Amino acid sequence: MDKLKKKALWGLVFVLGFLVIFAQPAAALSDWLIDKYSNYQVYFYNAEQKNCIERGEGGGGGPLIGADRAEKIWRYIAGLGIDGLSNKPEAIAGIVGNMQAESSFRPFVRNSGGCFGLIQWCSPDPLFPYLEAEIPNYTQYFHGSSTPEPPNLTEDIIDTAIRVELNYLFNVPHGNSADLYISRLSLPTNKDGVAGARAYADLFLVTVERAVNGSDDIEDPAVRNLAGNKKYQNASGRRNAAEQLYNQFKDITGSGSGEGSGGESGTVGGNEAPLPYCDEEGEDEEPGDYSDLIFYLQCDARWGNLNYGPGGIHGNDGADSTICKTGCGPTSFAVIAANLKRNSSITPDKTADLAGKAGMHVPGSGSSWGITSYLAGKYGLTAVKIGGSIAAINEYLSRGYMIHTSGRGAPPFSTGGHYIAIVKAEDGKWLVADSGSRINGPSKRYDPATVMAGMNANNVWAVKR
Repeated sequence: MDKLKKKALWGLVFVLGFLVIFAQPAAALSDWLIDKYSNYQVYFYNAEQKNCIERGEGGGGGPLIGADRAEKIWRYIAGLGIDGLSNKPEAIAGIVGNMQAESSFRPFVRNSGGCFGLIQWCSPDPLFPYLEAEIPNYTQYFHGSSTPEPPNLTEDIIDTAIRVELNYLFNVPHGNSADLYISRLSLPTNKDGVAGARAYADLFLVTVERAVNGSDDIEDPAVRNLAGNKKYQNASGRRNAAEQLYNQFKDITGSGSGEGSGGESGTVGGNEAPLPYCDEEGEDEEPGDYSDLIFYLQCDARWGNLNYGPGGIHGNDGADSTICKTGCGPTSFAVIAANLKRNSSITPDKTADLAGKAGMHVPGSGSSWGITSYLAGKYGLTAVKIGGSIAAINEYLSRGYMIHTSGRGAPPFSTGGHYIAIVKAEDGKWLVADSGSRINGPSKRYDPATVMAGMNANNVWAVKR
């Protein structure tokens, strides 16, 4: 074999060897290598070349529900549908206990070393584009560990930041991804009750937080063996927090079947555009200029006589509980979701089935005000409650949002109350999707003042992909 052929052969061997060693998913690498590569913001190849993020239906999140931040985070994780986590309160407590110890559930706290957020990411730069996409000028809310949260930081902004950070933790591959914890949920010696909650706090500390160079030992034998002889920062405080949270919220669990309550979209690495979740009903297309908008009527023969209520579309919650009679809420939201995701398989029967089973139907009336944020979560969309003014609505429409709102009175509303979608602004008018209209068709341009005259200013939501 001549020298040229030998060089070519050795070059091929080198390339194949490099690929075998380094082109592996993050889960296949040691913690040390994960740390090393995450510090350089190197992310791992997508073998299937998907342009969406896999998740269980809804993915966890949706509207953040709870009396305080701890409960909201707990319910988010319970809604993820991850077997061994969402249906196991001890494992949820391990995560939430660590968050309490790290940040006291303050999503904008930043310590003197630059570590940031709920779990104090010490390489937070890849997280920031997510916050920037949802919270303009988000850096104004940064504060130190020993300083209070800024007075202009509202609970709505806090909820949005928490949801973004939880989505990043669970759905975006990086050096502190929750996958490192989830893949070892069977490891602890103690898995049940208070002892289990304390053991899972140790596990999250060792696998995700990795706050070494402290003075505390790991308590659970199996997790201590994984940790080696390392001492950890405030391990005792994390265990105590997990124990307290377990006792408080242990009755709140989800399923392990992937049936979550919604989440956020994300990116893999740097400043790339957000990826949508993989849609099980049909493939999403990239947003266009909405020149070919999708509109629906709630009395359409394809779904008008289907049930809208707790029994789902195949239930029987009474003659007045049909999509035609009371389904303006899910129908108008289907218009928004189908257009934002460019997915015509999102139809009123699907949104009504989800909303009805979730208790969003109000018998004899229509839909609860919670329907917008709930369905937004189920379809991987962002819903923001905004001020009910022409200026506020125009601002959000100009940024690519669509508006979901309700009202009472003259068209586009009704005397009994009605949900509509405002899909865009054109030449000073609002293009309104009125799912109950039989005269003007499903869409008509209205003067904003006409819409405002009947709109309920306390129930105005801006929705965006």
